[in-house]
This record gives sequence, C-alpha cells and structure tokens, in this order.
Amino acid sequence: MSFFSYMQEIRNRLIYSLFSIILTFSTVYFHSEKFLYLLTKSFILLDFPNHRGFIFTDMTEALFTYFYMSFVITVLFSLPFLIYNIIGFLKPSFYEFDFSKIIKEIIYFFLFNILSFGIFFCIIIPKVCLFFINFEQKNGAILLFLEARISSFLSFFLHFVSLNFLLTFLMFSAILGIKKDYINFLSIKSLRQKFFLLSLLLSAFISPPDIISQLILTFLILLMYEILFFYSLFQRKKMDKINCTSDEFFVK
Repeated sequence: MSFFSYMQEIRNRLIYSLFSIILTFSTVYFHSEKFLYLLTKSFILLDFPNHRGFIFTDMTEALFTYFYMSFVITVLFSLPFLIYNIIGFLKPSFYEFDFSKIIKEIIYFFLFNILSFGIFFCIIIPKVCLFFINFEQKNGAILLFLEARISSFLSFFLHFVSLNFLLTFLMFSAILGIKKDYINFLSIKSLRQKFFLLSLLLSAFISPPDIISQLILTFLILLMYEILFFYSLFQRKKMDKINCTSDEFFVK
C-alpha cells in the first residue's frame, strides 16, 4: 500500500469513529434519565423513604450533569470500537498468530473489567452509600438530614468506577507481565508480606472510614494478589515442564 492509501484509511477510520461517538452520545443523552437511574439505583433503592431523589442548587447543574454523564458513558461505550479501528489499521504489521493473541488478550481485558465493575456496582457501592446515610440524625439535639446533589453523587460514583478500572488495569497488566516472564514467581513471593501491609494502607486511604468497607476492599486487593501469586506459580511449573521436555528431546 502507498502512503496515500494509508492516509485515506486513517481518514476513513477517523470519520467512522467520529460518527460512532456522535451517534452514541446522541442516543445516551436521549435516554439520559434511564442511564441516570441505573447509575444511582444503589442509592435510590435504599430502604429510606426520604432518599428517593436528588437536588441541584444551580440553574445549569442538572443540564451539565446530564452532559457529563452522557460524555463518560459515550467514552466507555465507544472505547471498544476505537480499539477495533486501531487494531484493524495495525493488523497488516502483525503475524496472524500474534494478532490472534492480541485479540484474545483484549477480549479478556474487557470481560475482566465487566466482572469487576459488577462486583463494585452490586456489592461495594451499596455498602458505601448505606454507611454514609447512617450518619443522619433524626432524633436528638442536632438533626442531620441528607439531601444529595446529583452532581456530587455522580462524581462520587465515577470516582469508584475510575478506581475499579485502575485496579483492573493493574491486575491485567500484572497477568500479562507474568505470562511474558517480565514478572517472575520469586519476586511476587518476596513481596507478599509487604503487599499485605500496603493493601491495608491503600484501603484506609481510598475507602470510607468504616472497618467493614476497609476489610472488604482489603480482601479484594489481597484476593487479586493471591490470584497473581498462584498464576505465577502455575506459569513457573508450566515453563519447567516445557524445559524438561525439551531437554529430554535433545538428550535422545
């Protein structure tokens, strides 16, 4: 292919991607109320009769909140299509075997993200919301009532989504590092005790000041580390078996 052919393909893929983003944003914004309900469902469906909605304190706050939510959802929905166009453009530079491996790893990454997001959305977010709502004081000398702003709650929710994506990305990157032999079993084993202390400190900084939430988050982080540990052990035994088989072949 000539240089102009490559430039034409880049132009076409950029047009397709831009059209996809505009179409996705328009669709999400048209159904923004339904998406907002899905994102705030863990808060709205709590068994508290006074917590059935949100407020906004600025004239444009609700409008910009819908735009902001639509933009974030559009990025998340358009990301697979954008990655597909990038891989499609780079496909001629790969061997068929390497290209199939890259596709599998990308699919595993998205599936892993969906699974981790389901755990955060169904387990952790409701617990966190319930913890903060329990600070209400309906009886006593001081009365405290929660009137949640929609923009504040959305930022709070997206903070946890970003944290979930970061942990998932680090987990998947570590798995690829073990698979490519950039990270070995001995290094993971030597850092096991230090990582336990690090997980406690990390949970204390990023989780609410609740011992149950901190223990749940610590357990999830340690579970991810143990999965990496046993995966590295499995990879080491697999490589030892391959090396032993090759040595026997050369001896014969």
